[in-house]
Amino acid sequence: TLLEKLSCRNDLDGDTLEAVKSMVHHRLSKEGETEGASLSGRGMDYLREDPPVDVAERLMAADRLDQNVIGKALHANDYSFVLAALTVRTGIDLGVIKKIFVSQSPKGVIALVWKAGLPAKIAVLIQQRMAAIAPADILDVKNGGGYPLNDDEMEWQLSYFDSRVKK
Repeated sequence: TLLEKLSCRNDLDGDTLEAVKSMVHHRLSKEGETEGASLSGRGMDYLREDPPVDVAERLMAADRLDQNVIGKALHANDYSFVLAALTVRTGIDLGVIKKIFVSQSPKGVIALVWKAGLPAKIAVLIQQRMAAIAPADILDVKNGGGYPLNDDEMEWQLSYFDSRVKK
């Protein structure tokens, strides 16, 4: 059904549509497979997959990798695509991004979404849904919708995770 709806849209070029179809078929074929309990137990199977970075890059080149597309993917539980979108929008190494999610760091997630140029409300959703952060630990938006950390704190978080991966 999703593929039919996408095929009817006229804002997706043929290559992008084919890439999305390919990814959907790939995911459906792997759906029944089971993997290790550590990430699975926390609902983080998407970290084991290769995210569709090529699709995200095409959307970025077409100036379509915006908060609406990422928000829809997040609400559709397409965390692998959101991971790819964060990678493309930030330019941060995928290993660093995965480390942030595996660490379940609220500050790390906030910093990552900030670096991607997305609104703070999306950072809250990503903490809840993708990073499986406990409700009491989630960093919420400030009054007025701003980020709960300042720019220096967020840059420090990203540098910290970058150094942890390069060790």
